[in-house]
Amino acid sequence: MFKLKVVTVHEEYGNFDVDRLSILTSDGVITMLSNHMDYITPVENGVMTLKFKDSTTRFAVSKGLFTFKDNQASLLVDTIEAEDEIDVERAERAKKRAEERILRKESHDEIERGELALKRSLVRLLLKEGK
Repeated sequence: MFKLKVVTVHEEYGNFDVDRLSILTSDGVITMLSNHMDYITPVENGVMTLKFKDSTTRFAVSKGLFTFKDNQASLLVDTIEAEDEIDVERAERAKKRAEERILRKESHDEIERGELALKRSLVRLLLKEGK
C-alpha cells in the first residue's frame, strides 16, 4: 500500500491509501504498486483507476503530473472527477460546445482550447459508459 495525494488547480482533492494505481501518461498506461522505483511523468486526459483493499474506483483526470517516491505519490491535475461525480448531461453539453468552438476556427488558441475541452468531455462520457 502507498499514499496518494491528489491536488487540482483549485483544491486538494483527496488523500488515499492505494494498493494499485493505473493512469494514462505520455508513454501510455502505467501501473504503480508499493515500493516502485522513483518516478515522474506527465499525465494525459484519461481514466485513472485506484485499487483499494476491497474496492476499485475510477476517475476522469485531465492533464497534469504524477510523481512517486518512497511510497508517496502525488498527482497534480487540472481536473478530476470520480465516476459517480460525473453529470452525463453536463458532459454532453461540454462536448457540443467544444465541437462548436473547434468548427468556428477563430484562432489557433481557440481550436486548442476546444480540443482539450473535447478530450475532457469524451473521457467523462467513456467513463460513465463503463469503458
